[in-house]
Amino acid sequence: MVPCGWVEAEVLADCRMALGPADRAAGDRANRLERKMQKGRLAASGVFGRRLFPDALQVARDLVRQLREREAFEALRTGNAPSGHPQALAGLLEAWLDAALAWDRQHGWSAYWLKLGTAWDLLPSWDPGFPEVISRLRKETGGGSPPAVDALLDPIGLRLSRTFDSRVVAQCAIGPLKRALLDPGRAAR
Repeated sequence: MVPCGWVEAEVLADCRMALGPADRAAGDRANRLERKMQKGRLAASGVFGRRLFPDALQVARDLVRQLREREAFEALRTGNAPSGHPQALAGLLEAWLDAALAWDRQHGWSAYWLKLGTAWDLLPSWDPGFPEVISRLRKETGGGSPPAVDALLDPIGLRLSRTFDSRVVAQCAIGPLKRALLDPGRAAR
């Protein structure tokens, strides 16, 4: 018989592995973990888990947010949107930024760095799929034409600012994304 905590360790490890690039099962794993949390099916916390702040479910909640961000990024990267219609990608882009900002609000890095006078860039430039996303968005905005980039991103930024701190949206999400779209070499860095 497997001790109860080990079962959850396997679930958490499986979810953690879904955070890797190009994993399309992130959403399924997030759903599975959320169901376990809602039904109170996660095992009792161990010695360290009992000391987690603000509570023992912090790791699971963080993991769900990360999986949702990964799921949305993969949908943006691989989503079916007809070429020549930048607004078709706008929904996928907004969904990803919404998930990234929700994860950011959970961990608080952007708000912390803005207090120090530096913007925390939310773009996953480390992800191998990031240049592909930027290339696709550049193509759909006429090679990164400033008016087309603004037309795509400004309405998204306004909508996201209704839910998230407008400074974080502007300086940590929309601003860096505009710079990446207007500077083709930025996505490769």
